[in-house]
Amino acid sequence: MSRLQALGARGEQLAAAFLEQRGLSVVARNVRSSLGELDIVARDGDEMVFVEVKTRIGGDDVAPDVAVTSAKLERLGQLAERYVARSPDPHSPWRVDVVAIVISSDGSVRTIEHLEGAFH
Repeated sequence: MSRLQALGARGEQLAAAFLEQRGLSVVARNVRSSLGELDIVARDGDEMVFVEVKTRIGGDDVAPDVAVTSAKLERLGQLAERYVARSPDPHSPWRVDVVAIVISSDGSVRTIEHLEGAFH
């Protein structure tokens, strides 16, 4: 596993734990399709939540969520629609969230930010 892949995997693990601490239930991770990948699929009450995780190494000037462009959000929306359409409840409400994580150069977690409703 490359250093970048290891960072991404650690970020997804941190994000899943962070979301569960806030009452969401993680349903699936790394769901792949021909359109791309959903990092985390969770439930927040009756709402499906599709989470894009962005992890970067740095300081206060690092903003991982900036890497989530409008084109990326559009693709995540398409992935979410496909996932919900194939679920037991195809009319379930859903949203796309972003979890942005910054890790210090020493490996400690600087910040975890949960941006709800980045795409509906």
